[in-house]
This record gives sequence, C-alpha cells and structure tokens, in this order.
Amino acid sequence: MAWQTPKTNWAPADVPAPSDFNRIEGNTAQLRTDLDAHAAATTGVHGATSAATPNTIVQRDAQGRFKAAAPSASDDVARKAEVDAALAAAQAAQATADAALPAANYTAADVLAKLKTVDGAGSGLDADLLDGMDSSNYMRKVSMPPGNDLNNFTTPNAFITWDTGGGAVYNTPYGTLAQGSARVFVVRNWGHTGSRITQEYIEVYPRDIVERRWIRNYDGQWGNWYLELNTKNSVQTRINSGTLEYNDGGTWKAVGYNPWSMTANVSVGSFHSSINNGSTANLFTVTGKGILTSFQCYVGGSQFGVELVVDGVVKSYLIAGGGTSQQPTFAGYAQSSSTIPASIIHLPVEVPFNSSLVARIKNVGTTSANPAAIYNATYLLA
Repeated sequence: MAWQTPKTNWAPADVPAPSDFNRIEGNTAQLRTDLDAHAAATTGVHGATSAATPNTIVQRDAQGRFKAAAPSASDDVARKAEVDAALAAAQAAQATADAALPAANYTAADVLAKLKTVDGAGSGLDADLLDGMDSSNYMRKVSMPPGNDLNNFTTPNAFITWDTGGGAVYNTPYGTLAQGSARVFVVRNWGHTGSRITQEYIEVYPRDIVERRWIRNYDGQWGNWYLELNTKNSVQTRINSGTLEYNDGGTWKAVGYNPWSMTANVSVGSFHSSINNGSTANLFTVTGKGILTSFQCYVGGSQFGVELVVDGVVKSYLIAGGGTSQQPTFAGYAQSSSTIPASIIHLPVEVPFNSSLVARIKNVGTTSANPAAIYNATYLLA
C-alpha cells in the first residue's frame, strides 16, 4: 500500500467520505510497515556507515568493525595503529632494559650479592629476621622511659644508656641523680614478660667509681637495689697461656704455684758439731720463692728439735722424741747402722715460702751437745 497525501484542509462543514477513511487507514498501515522495516534494518539507518565519515552514526561492517579518524584529544578512541605504536614502543623499551640489566645477572643470589655491597650502617635496609630469629630474641636499645624514671622501664630484653648531662634520672641505686652530676650509665632488663624482669644498673663514668654494678627484680613491684660488683674489693684475674693470674695492683702474678714451671732441688747433708744449749745451727738455707715439698731429718739425742723459718718467721718447731731407733740411710747420704738414742722427724705437708727458707736444729736442753744429725729435703724454686 502506497503512501497517500493526507487531507490538511478540513473544514467544520466537511463530511468525511469513505475514501478519506481508506486514506487514513492506509497511511497508518504504511507507517507501521515503514517502522518495522526501520527496526529490522542493519545498514543505511539514518545514514549510518562503517567508514570514518564525520557527523554520521557508526555502523559496524560485516566483520563487526568500523573506522575512526586519528585521535587527537586524550579521551579520543585509540585505533589499532595507535595501540600497535604504543606496544612497539613498550617492547623496544623492554629490549633496551633487558640489554642493560640482563635477567641472567639478576638471580636471587646475584641480588643478594649486590645488596651486601650497600648493606651496613646508614643503608636503611631492614630485615624481618636475623639468623632466622625474630628481633624479639635480641636485646635492643630503647629510649629513656617516661619521666626519666627507671621505675617506668619495664620493657623486657632491652637496654638504655644515659648521661646526666642530658637530664636528671629517678629511682637509680643512688636515688635521684641530678642533671649535671657527671654520671654515665647503662640500664638493661632481662625477663620473660614485662611483669617478671631483672634490671641491672652499670656505671660507665666516672672511670674509677667503686660501686660499679647494681641489680634488682620486678614482679609488678620493684624490689630493692643490691650491689652486685664493688671494684674496690674485687680482684682482677686473667688466664695467661693456661695459667690463672691475679693483679696485685701493678703486676700480674700466678695464682698458687705451677710446679711445671719451677726448678726441682734436693738438699742432703749432715751436722755433727756441738750446739750450745738454747742455740741453733742451720742445716740448709734457700733464698727465693718456692715450695718445700719434703723434709726428713734424723736427730741423735732427745734434747734437739728442728725449726723451719719461713720468710724470716719461725713456722714449725719439731721436737725430737728421744729413745733408741735404727739409724736410717737417706738417698745420697750413707750412714753405718748402729743403735743410738735418736729421732726421725718427718714433715707431712708442703711448705710454701716467698723469699727464704731455713731448716735448723735447736738445742732445747740445758747443756751443750752434738746432735749427730742427717737430713734429706726436696724443694721447688720459682
């Protein structure tokens, strides 16, 4: 049905004829047909095209594509040409980067090696673990607690350092240390939690302070400070080539005696001269530092005894027993056997001496007499 030109000059007296209704119905049907055709159309609708034609509706072609002009504004549609150019630029940049930083040179081991060259103080590098352990396993330095009050320092496994030139400190072993009191110290805490700790106060300055180290405990309340080290009464010791030594205030000396570094000596002799009553006669004298390791003396006559004079002081007075005994034979000194009044004196302990040692016979009787003595002694000299 073709479209008919509508009547547009109707007047009030006009009476619609059947042809008028046929025209109106026919045109309505035609509009319906044209509308359905427009809705079903895939090309040519309102001049739509797949070409890059200005001021037209975009129409995809048979392959689902359409053309567009080259973009100029930042929000224009990017074409394949622009995308390809950007991709090519990115690939070229990647190739340049790969050439400058070859992937083969940036393995995990290589990166670690490079990091080590810049690691250290001031590098700013941070690590989650140290030797596989969290930092909570290590004692770390922290700031002075609030109010510079050591009672507020309850962080376990931490330490602080302080110079009273920077301010007063409270609840130290000395109470309050005023600002400018010329004290430098370290305080460190050990503990499982902040409610169970041991706190140690260590003096760093003055250099020769006597009360060097203090300690106290905390279990929710602080205990008293107790002196842990008093350098005035302490002894400096060291191990020197396997030997324990002490400092006597100027010289390092061995503790006790080291027999392996000493010279062994033997003294064997006799005494057969008369000794006045109350007098003494030397058997042997040693000068120097050492140890008398053994001493045996045969003395004939009950009025004689033996004295040991150690460093100028009489340390032992051995009284002979009297009676008769078989005269012995000492190594290195032979005597004929006979039965005479005699005593054998034997020293059962070692005797150390620092400067001198004298073994002598003393006549404790009322008359002069001959002791007829022989002796055997061994000693070590430093």
